[in-house]
Amino acid sequence: MCRILTSSIHQELTEGQRIRQRRAQKLWSPIERTAIQGRVDGWIPNILPEIRHSYVVPPWWTAPAIYIASSADNGIKAHDINALCRDDGVLDIFTDGSAIGGYVGAAAVAPRLKEGRLCYMGTEEMTTVFGAELQGIVMATAMTMTIKETQIQNLWAVNIYVDNQAAIRASANPGRQSGQYLLKEIVQGIDRLRGAGIRVQIHWIPAHVGVPGNEEADRAAKTAAQGPRTYSREVFYMLATCKQKLRKRVFRQWAKEWENGVTGRTIFHLEKEPNLGVLTKHTGIRRPLSSLITQLRTGKIALAHYLHMIQRRDSPRCPCSQGIQTVRHILTECPRTQDLREELLGRAHDIRRILKDSALVKAAAILVLRGNLLGQFQDVTEASDDLQAQEKPLEDPGADGSMTANHY
Repeated sequence: MCRILTSSIHQELTEGQRIRQRRAQKLWSPIERTAIQGRVDGWIPNILPEIRHSYVVPPWWTAPAIYIASSADNGIKAHDINALCRDDGVLDIFTDGSAIGGYVGAAAVAPRLKEGRLCYMGTEEMTTVFGAELQGIVMATAMTMTIKETQIQNLWAVNIYVDNQAAIRASANPGRQSGQYLLKEIVQGIDRLRGAGIRVQIHWIPAHVGVPGNEEADRAAKTAAQGPRTYSREVFYMLATCKQKLRKRVFRQWAKEWENGVTGRTIFHLEKEPNLGVLTKHTGIRRPLSSLITQLRTGKIALAHYLHMIQRRDSPRCPCSQGIQTVRHILTECPRTQDLREELLGRAHDIRRILKDSALVKAAAILVLRGNLLGQFQDVTEASDDLQAQEKPLEDPGADGSMTANHY
């Protein structure tokens, strides 16, 4: 959806949409419904989106020279050396972008000439600090051309100092990333300066380390963010902010449905809030172990209790005759798995902790594998690296985190 909104043929799609919207709603396509609902819900702003093209520069375009020091100290030293060696035909411009109170501003300053430019970029819901950093470079190229024409006719080089490395790299290698319309203006500005015989170099300068020009640009960018809410240029909402708002909206909806849902309650006892961290439990392990981990955590596993629940077994009792064969039973109580528990789980007896901890739940899956507790895994052999992360049993902190779910 976001890619379509920022497509270079978006205007043509919009014209077609205006015609199609005259039809009955039942004839709208899923994309049309999503776009309309997105504007109603607010994750698609009611302003023009940035337009992204397949390319910004031709293959033969020569990128400006960029200098990114390996450390902050080296960056300061490089700046100081440039300042000492500078002649009257070289101009230094410092740029910065800033966000304060939900508003974003950009600035470019030339301390030697006591000149600067400010630009209000809008709210954080429509643009980013990265976009403001790019706008700072846009203004730096425009300032340089103006100074060449009005003040320093013998100007032959400009050093643009930026404290955002991503903005520097994007300026030298513009692609299809969010903020492309600003990168296009940077390319045009650099080409104009080259046509005027001005060499452009973009340097990384560490932020907030006392470099006077950078500090002045930082103050100016904050002023732009806090100043009048009027635009000095045409501003489009960026793809990155649209995606960010959509992700937040989806996550809020996910969390609400997870909390109020009626399914997945077994996992809900383990993970009160939805998160992608659960995927780390399956990272770097074989498919059989990954499958076992999922079955242990969901409780949908071919143990006697679950098989009895789905009417595939007459009795839910464990062959040890000392309890119901549940996940909790085999991992904390069953005498048949006691030796394996001591070897693999150590003193961990809290079922919730075992199933939440990545290393412990992996050990629990290996316990099931070694104990031949499930018929479908009898032909699965244990690999030599299955226990690589389990060289030493983990200690149980002694917290009482027992769960109330019956099938645990």
